[in-house]
Amino acid sequence: MVKKHKHECQKPPPLPTTPPPPPVGELPTQYKRMSSTLQHVQPPRRSNHAYLLVPFVITVGLMWFAYSQWKNPPQAQLQPSVVTDRYRPRVAWMSDLIKSLPPFAQGYRAEKFVPKYKLSGCTINGNFPEMNTAIFCYLYNSTLYTSANKTISQDIGETGLCSKIAEFNMNDWKLWDKINDDFRRIVFIQHPLERFVRSYKKLCKIERKCFNCQDNLSCFMRKLLKQHEKTAEGLAGPVRTFITNHFSPQTWNCHFNREFQKIRTVKIGGNQTERAEFSDNLNEILGEQGVAQEVQRIIKEEVLKIPLELSPDERELAVAIKRDHDDLYRLFRYLYEHDFIVFGYPF
Repeated sequence: MVKKHKHECQKPPPLPTTPPPPPVGELPTQYKRMSSTLQHVQPPRRSNHAYLLVPFVITVGLMWFAYSQWKNPPQAQLQPSVVTDRYRPRVAWMSDLIKSLPPFAQGYRAEKFVPKYKLSGCTINGNFPEMNTAIFCYLYNSTLYTSANKTISQDIGETGLCSKIAEFNMNDWKLWDKINDDFRRIVFIQHPLERFVRSYKKLCKIERKCFNCQDNLSCFMRKLLKQHEKTAEGLAGPVRTFITNHFSPQTWNCHFNREFQKIRTVKIGGNQTERAEFSDNLNEILGEQGVAQEVQRIIKEEVLKIPLELSPDERELAVAIKRDHDDLYRLFRYLYEHDFIVFGYPF
C-alpha cells in the first residue's frame, strides 16, 4: 500500500469571497468614503470672462502696434552712402562738439494744401516761405487775388491772403489724412550758404536774436551746433528753439526722414537766370497736376518780379565764410554737410 504524503492529504485553503455587488444605484463600499468627501467639494466653475479677455488683449495689442507704427514709422533713407556714423570723431579743438550733424532728423513740417490740384507745398524757413505761401495760395484760390486787387508778388508778407484758411494751412491735424500717395508734395530748396547768410543777416544782425554772440559769427555757429545736437540725439522735451527752427539743415524739415522718395524738390536761387529755371521746373510739376498754362505763365512772371538777390553785405559775408577754412567754413560744413550732398550742391 502506497503511503500518501502528508501535504497531499491537506485541503486547499478556501478562496477569498468576493463581496456581493451593491444594489443598483449604490456605490461600492471602497468608493463610498471617497464619495462622501467629494460631495462636499464643489467643482470649480469655468468662467466665460477668460474667453472674453483673450480677444480683448489681442485687440489692444494690435491697436498699440498700429499706433506705434503711426507715431514712429520706419525711417526712409536716401542712400546708405550719405548716412554717416553718428558716433564719428569729434572736433579736435572742441572735444564736446561732433564733426557734423546727421543727414536726417525728426524735423519741422509746415504744409500748404491745394486739394484742387492734389498739391502740397512744404515751407522751409529761410527758403522764401512767404513766396512759397503766395504761389500755393494763388493755386488754392486765384479769385482771392482778383477780389483784393493783388498779385503773387504783392502778397509777400507774414499775413497773406490765405493765412486764415484752415484747409490751406493744415491747422487741423485731421486734414493731414488727405495727403496720400495721389498728392504731389513740393519743397523749395536753395544753396545752403545763401540760405544761411540771408537768415543770419535778418535774425542776427538786424533782430539780434542769435545767442547774444553780437557780431561774432564763430560764436554763433558753435552754439548753433550745440543746440542742434540735442535734436540730433533724439532728446525729448523742448529742444527746439526759434533759432534752430530757422537755421536747421534743410534735410531736417518737411519729414524728409520719412518721405524723401515722395517729395519733389525744386531749387531756387537769387539771380534772374536761377529764378527763371526755378519757375520752369515748378511749372513742369504743376502741368503734370493739371494746372492750366495760363496760370503757369502768371506764376513765372510774378516770380521774376520778386527781388531775391543777395545784398552786398550778404555776399560779403558768404565770401568771408568760405575764405576762413580753418574756422568759419569748417563749422559751416559741420552744420550743413548733408544739405550739399543730398540736394546736389557743390562744396
